[in-house]
Amino acid sequence: MAFAILIVIYLAFISLGLPDSVLGIIWPEMRKEILQPVEALSGVTLVIVAFTSLSAFISGRIIRKIGTGPLTFFCGAMTGLGLIAISYIHSYPALILVAVPLGAGAGAVDAALNNYVSEHYQPRYMNWLHSFWGLGAIAAPLLVTALITSGSSWRFAARTIAAVQLGISLILFFALPAWRKQERVAAVAAAHTPRDSILHSLRVKGVWASMLLFFLYCGVEYSMINWAASYMLEHKRIGLTYAGAAQSLLFAGLTAGRILAGFVVGRTGNRKLVYAGMSVALIGAALLAVAKKPIFCVSCAALIGLGYAPIYPCMMHESAARFPGSANKDITGYQVAAAGLGVAVIPVSLGYASKWLTLSIMPAGVIALLAVSLLIFRRLNQIT
Repeated sequence: MAFAILIVIYLAFISLGLPDSVLGIIWPEMRKEILQPVEALSGVTLVIVAFTSLSAFISGRIIRKIGTGPLTFFCGAMTGLGLIAISYIHSYPALILVAVPLGAGAGAVDAALNNYVSEHYQPRYMNWLHSFWGLGAIAAPLLVTALITSGSSWRFAARTIAAVQLGISLILFFALPAWRKQERVAAVAAAHTPRDSILHSLRVKGVWASMLLFFLYCGVEYSMINWAASYMLEHKRIGLTYAGAAQSLLFAGLTAGRILAGFVVGRTGNRKLVYAGMSVALIGAALLAVAKKPIFCVSCAALIGLGYAPIYPCMMHESAARFPGSANKDITGYQVAAAGLGVAVIPVSLGYASKWLTLSIMPAGVIALLAVSLLIFRRLNQIT
């Protein structure tokens, strides 16, 4: 039963990765129809991130009321219907409106599944869980690009991804009886455990340091994802082919690294693997700053992705050991919410800074933020 639910969770994480990269791919065609400038996508992203963080923050309360399985199904269906709605919009206000279910669905299910895996499975399964997100994030733009280049409209492409999303949601629906059986046992134990208020959960030792760590690390991870191609093109001047290869290998490093981490984390433990990942990413960013040859730049991007790979899943899995008890569900949600805020704030801040100081600051920003994250992680390990 536990293995069957794990397969369902992995499918759900593929569906979590599907919408994440779709909007960026269809935006060039979409914006022409709704008469918007390129930068208008930032407003949509802001709405998605805001509702991702909000739903993640309250996910612990929702899990206690309806359970992880039903929440996962509802969120998957919500994002699928959101993608269908996007394919029918004809104005920017309508796009802002339908961005709400995309964000709300992503945040709650991200927090819920991370919490469930951290409480019920060994750390290797957490790393493999996040590699499945990578599969969804890689597959969606490839499929959308293939459809658009073959002559299909962006609306048809969005509906195709929505159909895949809703298909996975249907599997999640049929898996609900298995979820209920598994969670019934946990519910009996939870019934005898006092529930903590939000304020009490926020007072748990180390929670704010952990939230700050997720804010900084996820911000620096997405800064590299957002700005790597632009940095390679405009500062390193290595050409579009190599810049595209660098972006692809960054994601490939993340995905392959998480698969590899799943095989070694049982021997190293979460904390040592996070230290190793941050160190490798720091080395990769430092080498990128001085790299000149295109192949060297591309290799550095792959190395950074490989370093990034175990950090988020290992920190998330460690949460159950770091914050045991009834507050853990809420704290996992707070961490996902903080991560969402970091994704919204830090890449944009680096982007504005590069406007004045050029994109050459990107590796320096990554190095500085990773170094601070490493110090916070060390301190967090000392107090929890």
